[in-house]
Amino acid sequence: MSIPPVNLHNLPSSLTQFKGQTLASLFDRNAPALSSGNPAGAFADTRFLNRTGNALLDAGPPLSSSASFGGVLDQFSASMRAAELPTSTKPTGLDSSRPFSQPGQNVVTVLNRVEVSFKAQFSELGEMRKSLARQQDAAHKLTVLDAESSSADIKVALDNFVASYNAGVKRFAPDIAAGGVLEGSWEAARARFATERDINNFLNGAEAGLKGGLAALGISTDPNTGLASIDDAKLDNALAHDKGVVAAAVNDFATNFVATVADLNATDHAQVRQMANLDRAVHWIDANKAAVQKEFGPGAAATPDDAFAKAAARYEQMARLIGNS
Repeated sequence: MSIPPVNLHNLPSSLTQFKGQTLASLFDRNAPALSSGNPAGAFADTRFLNRTGNALLDAGPPLSSSASFGGVLDQFSASMRAAELPTSTKPTGLDSSRPFSQPGQNVVTVLNRVEVSFKAQFSELGEMRKSLARQQDAAHKLTVLDAESSSADIKVALDNFVASYNAGVKRFAPDIAAGGVLEGSWEAARARFATERDINNFLNGAEAGLKGGLAALGISTDPNTGLASIDDAKLDNALAHDKGVVAAAVNDFATNFVATVADLNATDHAQVRQMANLDRAVHWIDANKAAVQKEFGPGAAATPDDAFAKAAARYEQMARLIGNS
């Protein structure tokens, strides 16, 4: 389903519909869920996420056209100033030399910045899903360990998991930090919190008689960096004392970790819905920017920093691949 071009004689209504249908769930933490339906087109005739195996949601019925353009822009700007947004629309790393939006600013200038920001956020959320899947694979290898596994095999599997987990933490730490592409993203923060929580769960191995969880085996995360580490001496001592308990605790943790990532990466999880909303907004802008420019002028181009530019370029590359497939 293609997105129709904007009717310049009814621009206030079109912009109101744009705000309501494509950005409400990004700006309003209490916005109602979008109605489900058949996937609509994003690249050519198919939405981008649907082409990669994820179902999207329809935009739902149009909103009232009674709001003025000025009122819509005021809501738009106010939403970007709101605290605790599910996905940041005022990233400090994008156009940091000037305000993201300000009264009287050309609407195309704002759209240019929103477009880059949303493309970058979509791309990085997609990369985070891949990183979580790799961590899940490493954790899955821990689920087959038991009392018959050698101490060497247990240690190698744990080392591999920690390496995979830490690679993900390091990769996305700049994104989640102030000025990062995913600054303010609830979905990125949720993934970081949930996976670290599983490692530090003091109930890991409780049924096997272990007290204190993986920390009792020398496996923990740094409270400042979030990076996981293994105290080899402590782990060796635990393995020598009762390898069966160690294997049971590791198996318990890994089973929970695999389930956590499965939930985070599920097609009906909020992360996928967030990506769908970002994708939908980007394609509304693409379909209507030229018409808006005719009415309000070209505006200023976005001036993203290196991280935003690279992430947005990755989105464009994915779009080309999907379009040519």
